[in-house]
Amino acid sequence: MENIIENKLQILEINSIELSKTNPRKDIDEKSLKELSDSINQKGILQPILVRPKGKNFELVCGERRFRASLLAKQTTIPANIRELTDEEAFEIQIIENLERKDVHPLDEADAFKKMVDSGNYTIADIAVKLSKSEVFVTGRLKLVDLIEPIRNHFKAGYLGISHATLIAKCEADKQEQIYSSAKPWRETDEPDYGTLQSIKEFIKEESQNLSDAPFDLADDLLVNGVCACVVCPKRSKANPMLFAEFQEEDNCFDETCYNNKLKTHTHKEVARIINENEDVFIISSHSKPDEVIINICKEFNIKILKQYDDYRGYSSKGFTAAKGFCVSGHDIGKYENIWVKNESKEIPGITPEIVKNETIKEDISKIEERAKRALELDAEKVWAAIRTIDKSTFKNNDAPLSNNEKVALIVALHSECYQLHNELDFVKHLNINKILTEAIPDQLVNLTIRHFISHKLNVNYGSHENNSSAAAYKQILEEYYSEDIKSIEAAQQEIADKRIERSTQRIDALKSQLEVIDEKTTKTKKTPKSK
Repeated sequence: MENIIENKLQILEINSIELSKTNPRKDIDEKSLKELSDSINQKGILQPILVRPKGKNFELVCGERRFRASLLAKQTTIPANIRELTDEEAFEIQIIENLERKDVHPLDEADAFKKMVDSGNYTIADIAVKLSKSEVFVTGRLKLVDLIEPIRNHFKAGYLGISHATLIAKCEADKQEQIYSSAKPWRETDEPDYGTLQSIKEFIKEESQNLSDAPFDLADDLLVNGVCACVVCPKRSKANPMLFAEFQEEDNCFDETCYNNKLKTHTHKEVARIINENEDVFIISSHSKPDEVIINICKEFNIKILKQYDDYRGYSSKGFTAAKGFCVSGHDIGKYENIWVKNESKEIPGITPEIVKNETIKEDISKIEERAKRALELDAEKVWAAIRTIDKSTFKNNDAPLSNNEKVALIVALHSECYQLHNELDFVKHLNINKILTEAIPDQLVNLTIRHFISHKLNVNYGSHENNSSAAAYKQILEEYYSEDIKSIEAAQQEIADKRIERSTQRIDALKSQLEVIDEKTTKTKKTPKSK
């Protein structure tokens, strides 16, 4: 190859030029290509192509249409400017040259912008500056990449304009499918009809979630693990006015799946909190059935989920008492409501209202005490579950002799065989008669084997260290190695339990005080028998 002078026009052999794999131009009209080919045969190429050196040959950077037309015209040479360009420089020139064409389609712009962003070398602001466009323009074009394929094809074919396409692209794929299905003509000879911009906007508003009505905290970035808070989410209209300029009158969420996931998680956590803290709140269900998680939580604590109309109403009515409810299904899921609960008591001859109320209060106290007891059991199970996750490498691999606690644990563990040992210990895995007879076994391996055995047999995944002998023995020896970790786990759970117990005690004391008033009133109304 001869010495190259930057941008000096040279005549190159056309077969020494290779097409670029990064050229963003995808569609070249065959008719216009033929017309250009005829022009080249008559007048030659008026504007040289741009190439860069690649080995002994060259790579085409700009001018693919002229290059292809020259091949069609059976030219053997072509005028070219040669530049030494890095991959990044060549890519940028291709993008900008492509976008400066008069006939560039918005989808081509969108795909080009996407390539620039995906390269990691450009932000939206960078693209806007380089192309002398606004950031709003670049953001809107980038969103076109999210159009589903059939709507992209309709857009390319001219069945909808840029305003329609940009608006539709802001919807999730399933909503776009609905819009596409509605636009399809009844007869194959008709053209698709996407309606007016206003009709599409109204459809999108109806299908999106209004966050002003959300029952969860929009600033909570811990509600769902790994998901950002709604206040900073780019799929929220108020948080992204650059993309959702036409939806600023309301605070809408444009990610229905994420919204529903947050709503479900909030509902589950709130039900658990109501139960754990013994809140004086009824769990209520309107119309649809609650999900299985809610049903199982309530079943675990013997809590009835009240059904609308059967057990409660949303308005005052005779035979119903005012109360507070938390909705776990239907339109108001995740929200607290003022409700009126059906009175379950029936009038029975000889049974006074005081006696009925007395028994009801006693039953309420019994339920609270039962739930409080189960909650303490769950506390222990949570502590045990956390302890079981502690890394046990120190416990399994030290040279210290067995402690008394480990001996006690060994006695408990040896009630049954441990078949898992051969999966972890090479000595046991490849055991044979010759090995047993000839190989010396150090105390370290004995201790290691015993500790593996203890860990496998006692590391149970049910109950807790307070009601399971295996768990109790295992926890006791783990405390010798991980005392501070276990104390931290227990302290954290104890703090939760203390708050719940305090709440339960307050409610029980309040109910007992009502009992004392009723008993005193009942005693005063009793008549003393007359003496004969």
